[in-house]
Amino acid sequence: MKKRIALIAAGVLVLSAGVYFSTTLWAQTPAAAPAQPVQTRIGILNMGYVLKNYNKVDSFTAEMKEHYNRFDASMKAKKTEIEARQKQAADPKYKAEEREAITKEITKLQREMEDVNNDMKKFFNEKNEQQMVIVYREIQEAAARYAMAHNLDLILTHIDAINEADYLNPRNVMDKMMTRTCLPLYYSKGMDVSKEIVLSLNANFKAPAATPTTTPTTTPTTTPR
Repeated sequence: MKKRIALIAAGVLVLSAGVYFSTTLWAQTPAAAPAQPVQTRIGILNMGYVLKNYNKVDSFTAEMKEHYNRFDASMKAKKTEIEARQKQAADPKYKAEEREAITKEITKLQREMEDVNNDMKKFFNEKNEQQMVIVYREIQEAAARYAMAHNLDLILTHIDAINEADYLNPRNVMDKMMTRTCLPLYYSKGMDVSKEIVLSLNANFKAPAATPTTTPTTTPTTTPR
């Protein structure tokens, strides 16, 4: 009987010790820290500011102006020639068959003007599309480089006034209120990375070499004999 009591007492002692050490260890183990909310860093890019200040856009604009001037000079030359032929057709000194030949030449020149005009529209549409894609991809790549270098998770693009005078312009306010898209209503000024990205774009941009200007050739005016 005494032996059985001793075994029971020993079992209680071991159980008590186990409970003690378990409780002590649990009390000494630090509680897990609460999960921190995910912090997202966002940059804001004003596309209007970038397009106005990116030097390549100015270069493309100058290139398109040069192409336009070349087409315009060709159109003006043909228009001048048509006007000269119309005066000939109205001159009574020319015979009926001569005036008929002049009229046919006028029709030919007018069709040539239409062809030049159509070629100009097609050229500018294709060129504008090419330049737009080039500029957009370069801005996108520059934004990605900036985001990775500055630990940004997101850069949002929007179009807004680039100076305080135009910010509250009624037309600008109306566009902002009617645009069906996600635009920032408020953001910290430090989040706007438009200027820094323009500086990055311009630093990597090399202006094209100047191309010699060419004078468009015109069809010489011939007077029927």
